Amino acid sequence: MPYVVVVSRTGSERDCRKDVRDAGFVTYQPLYRERTAKSGRAVWAERLLLGRYFFAKYTPCCDWRGLFDLRRVAGMILTTDQSHPAVVPDSEIERIRAAEDRSGFVVVRGLGELFTEGQAVYATTGVMVGLQGTYAGRGRNGCDVALIDLFGQPSRVEFRPGVLAA
Repeated sequence: MPYVVVVSRTGSERDCRKDVRDAGFVTYQPLYRERTAKSGRAVWAERLLLGRYFFAKYTPCCDWRGLFDLRRVAGMILTTDQSHPAVVPDSEIERIRAAEDRSGFVVVRGLGELFTEGQAVYATTGVMVGLQGTYAGRGRNGCDVALIDLFGQPSRVEFRPGVLAA
């Protein structure tokens, strides 16, 4: 049987998955590990790959409508006519599982560098919106670094991913 996508309430993602599992569904919530800095030390943090979304295996013994009665379930991804849950083929779940390491965490491959060093970029949001500069590479915690002319000299500015555009 195929999987359906369940949406949990904010802040109760793992408890929601447990509730759905206790209701008789087989669940899958892919995780990944991210290296972050905490108190000046590098630590590994466990993160949800799909945020509030996770998969529940649709079985004949379990009616999917019963998922809406669970307190922590915010909803499901439904078909366009809103009559049935949209199904995710088993091949997609296997593709995600194939990217897991031995510990069960999905290995997130970087999209590669979106910009090349020396490329002209500009900020699309934030206090520096519209300012142009030169891409200088990656900074701490995966931030994009650009050299922006401020007060007549190039200054190194870090932007969170997605703020810069070519």
